[in-house]
Amino acid sequence: MSDSASESWKCGRCDTVIPSPGDDRPPTTCLHSLGGCKRVTDWCGHDEKTEDCDACENGTTRFFPASWGDEKIRAHMDIDTNAGRILFDRLVDTWQRYIEFGNPWHPRLLSLFVFQSYFYKSLPAVFYIGLTGPKATAKTAVLEILRDLCYNATMTFNTSLPAMARKLDIGCTLLVDEMDEMENDKKDLVSGAARGGYRPGNVYLRWDMKNHKEETVNIYGPKAFSFITDIEDALKSRTVEIPTIRVKDDPFGKVLANLARGLTRLDPLRGEIMAFCQERLKQWPSNAVLRRLESPMLNQAVKLAVGPSAGPRDIELAAMCLLVADIADVDIAEDAKTAIDSQGIFEDEITNEIATWVKQSWGGRDYINIQELREGFNRTQKDIGTKPVHHKRFRAILREIGFREGEDLKRLARKGNHILVFTENVKRCLGMDGSPTQQESFTARPGWFTEVVDGSPSGEASLTMVKNQEEEVKELRKMCEALSASSEGGDGCFTVDAIYIKAEERKIDKDRVDKWVKHWSEKGDIYSPTLGKYKFT
Repeated sequence: MSDSASESWKCGRCDTVIPSPGDDRPPTTCLHSLGGCKRVTDWCGHDEKTEDCDACENGTTRFFPASWGDEKIRAHMDIDTNAGRILFDRLVDTWQRYIEFGNPWHPRLLSLFVFQSYFYKSLPAVFYIGLTGPKATAKTAVLEILRDLCYNATMTFNTSLPAMARKLDIGCTLLVDEMDEMENDKKDLVSGAARGGYRPGNVYLRWDMKNHKEETVNIYGPKAFSFITDIEDALKSRTVEIPTIRVKDDPFGKVLANLARGLTRLDPLRGEIMAFCQERLKQWPSNAVLRRLESPMLNQAVKLAVGPSAGPRDIELAAMCLLVADIADVDIAEDAKTAIDSQGIFEDEITNEIATWVKQSWGGRDYINIQELREGFNRTQKDIGTKPVHHKRFRAILREIGFREGEDLKRLARKGNHILVFTENVKRCLGMDGSPTQQESFTARPGWFTEVVDGSPSGEASLTMVKNQEEEVKELRKMCEALSASSEGGDGCFTVDAIYIKAEERKIDKDRVDKWVKHWSEKGDIYSPTLGKYKFT
């Protein structure tokens, strides 16, 4: 609705001219008695048609000064209709100006997170952002940009413990740099807020030493973290992981742009985001958000997104992404698909790799020390440049495979060592008893956000195939390096099609080639200087 003053106003839908109801302000209804279409200016927020609701029955409109021409009215209506998408695209462009990403969905999900920070008080839950990657990959810079754009954002490194508790209690976007290495005095509060703060109503209890009384801190709100090692298990179920990479294209430009950002800030853009989100929340009060969450429309969209066998994690993350996108009026279906799909791929991938490692480590014995099992697996991960698996996560993955606490996973008497007993259940889960492997029990079925990592019926490699992951990745790396060394023009690049040909000779499937190329790209080991070509960093 225009802020201009006019004695008469034109309906943007039917062109009917309606006199001002007073003070030259625009009307709120296109009056049928004056030949109008009966549309109203205030949207009701109903997901389904509701009786006795003018907006449901007739729809909405905007009014413009009657003196405006048709072209001017159409231009203003187009701007208003696409405001969310235009602002979203500007956010994505801002991210790409300052940060180099390994995947196009990274800046788009970060932009969605910015919108979520202004909507979160109307949401039933929030998703977190987890930044992982080696040193010097701009994790801190990403958090700084979030600080400059998000609602009431605070970074923990420059906030005292009492101030942080107050900020959390009031409501803020919490940004935590190097969460796995933070100071002990803050770690308890931040960890507690992270584990329970993704749903409204959860609190953290702390003792106020100065006033000698118990203090209740509200911990609900959007949060983003960076990690030196890996996202802790307790946060994985509510976090979208974004692996950061080192700058390869125009590092001087990126560094200087970030220095300038520190002077000019992003306040003007933040002001536009705030104003836009405030207007959207007028159209999406809490009851409208609840109706959308319970609507068949969103239910079907989430089912389509995650597939029929998705777990609670994927369902909740998908629902929150789609809900925030609905409120902001942006289309992120494909980006959310790729984002959460990548989380699922690597979670399923590591689960399958550990299951294969356990099977290879059996050797006919009755049991194996879990620490020995994990250390051996982590050595293979180190050889291929992948992060080690923490002992808590390793045991959790063993449970995901189907191993039972107290029956398959035990503590060895008098020695305190935790062991995996090769029971009939363990052998059945791994297909070691001659039955088909039970991979379906711990690998999600295909959907938007998940895909099959190993599509073979048994999940086992034939005798002519590379025997395990370590050998496979070493073979593929050698192939890529050889292709790079003999590349045309000496540009040091290789193509995926060329790897396909070499890999076929070693009986390595194209899907496995695609998986490792994607994995190297996500980690920043390779990049694409030109379309269709890759080069090692």
